[in-house]
Amino acid sequence: MNTALLIVRNDMKRRLRSPVSVICMLLIPIGLTLLVGLVFGRHGTVELSHIKVLLADNDRGLAANFLKQGMKQGRLAELIDIAEVDSTEGRSLMGEGKASALIEIPAGFTTGILDGKPVQIALVKNPQETFLPLIVEEITKTMAVMIDGAARVFEKPIGEARGMLTADR
Repeated sequence: MNTALLIVRNDMKRRLRSPVSVICMLLIPIGLTLLVGLVFGRHGTVELSHIKVLLADNDRGLAANFLKQGMKQGRLAELIDIAEVDSTEGRSLMGEGKASALIEIPAGFTTGILDGKPVQIALVKNPQETFLPLIVEEITKTMAVMIDGAARVFEKPIGEARGMLTADR
């Protein structure tokens, strides 16, 4: 322990004899921060470009419609451009890098939710992009949580109205 204190004491003495190095260590980060602030300005705004998302609805049911409409309203509509495609076309467009993500709603999605069974939404992210697909992933997770919560809260009324929800009328 004494050896460590001796080393620290000697180092502090050496640094105090030459305060220029301590001042430089403090001024360099401050100077760089000021330089970056002058170059990029203080009043700039950062805007995300619209995120191109492909949506393949293989279900065409009530829950799939809820998911689609939820992504097309409010602030999400300002952030996301959704193009509805079929799965084959969507995977082809994703292969060409024409979108940030592809969301595939599987057949039987609504029926699975109404039956209380686990369902999955497939999300294919564009590997050429890093940030925008992550935003789509978080939005998709949020929508999935909302649908799950609605299904749990309205489980009893959904069960009672099941005949009307699945009928072709």
